[in-house]
Amino acid sequence: MKKILSLILATCVLNALFAQTEVVNGVVVDHTAEKIVKNAVEKLQNDTPFSFSFAYNLSEQGEKAQKGSGTFLSNGNKYRVESSDFNDYCNGTTLWHYIKSNNEVEISDVEDGNAMFNFTKIINQYAKSYRPKLIRYESFNKVNCAIIDLTPKKSSSISKVRLWTAKNDNRILQMIIYVRGGTTYTYTFSNYKAKTTTTDEDFVFQKSKFPKAKVVDLR
Repeated sequence: MKKILSLILATCVLNALFAQTEVVNGVVVDHTAEKIVKNAVEKLQNDTPFSFSFAYNLSEQGEKAQKGSGTFLSNGNKYRVESSDFNDYCNGTTLWHYIKSNNEVEISDVEDGNAMFNFTKIINQYAKSYRPKLIRYESFNKVNCAIIDLTPKKSSSISKVRLWTAKNDNRILQMIIYVRGGTTYTYTFSNYKAKTTTTDEDFVFQKSKFPKAKVVDLR
């Protein structure tokens, strides 16, 4: 009898440790997932300025429609994306979107520009506006990861975001964004470098480097 009681007690303790949830106003709150996401966001903040490589796949209705790769550099609200198809430069207020095939740069206010590859903003936004849930732990590229699902607290065109975060250093290794209607964006991150050296010029489109580029000012 004592063994059975001990086993029940141990099971209850383990469940409490691995499933730290409670119901608040009729909503299940996963405190373990909240802590994991919080640590991931703080990791980005503490590592700033940082850079990494990324690969992405866009799928529509299960069919791959677009893929590519590039590098991302971030310093606070400034960022730069360089890929085979385009470059994005943002100094915090202005966004330059350079399309290589057209040799054309579109200039817009940062609020009006396409933030699809502003990973720092995306992750911070999801951490604030989405509710996290721990799905499971598993290995991803030989790294032990926690898989977190984020669902919007309010009505959104995005149904879910899934994150893979490394247990050893809280870095995000993969992110999948599920858009209602069947479109998914998959981003995989690698070659992470913290405390990199940056200058203001890194986040501004240098017209002298692209003298023949057509400038389209959308502001």
